[in-house]
Amino acid sequence: MPVYRWDWCVSLATVQVSLNEFNDPFVIACHCSEWIGKLLKKSMTLNSDKYIILKQRNWICDVTPLQDDLGFIPAYPLRKGLEESIEWYKKEGWL
Repeated sequence: MPVYRWDWCVSLATVQVSLNEFNDPFVIACHCSEWIGKLLKKSMTLNSDKYIILKQRNWICDVTPLQDDLGFIPAYPLRKGLEESIEWYKKEGWL
């Protein structure tokens, strides 16, 4: 079973969504969301703390421990799952 690095997932998503700039606009979006949350006096899901977590390099998607410990067999390869998820988000108008 392949192990996917986070940068590969972002790269695939970037191609699917036709965006080349996940970094700078994303940090701006996080800070704007946080600012709007303060104005509305609501907790926002997307904020500067989340950006710190999301910007980490070398995240991996590895199901090997699940396979070894529980006999898990993924129904979809990661590429297919990401492509279908992104297509759904586009169809629903979220992207």
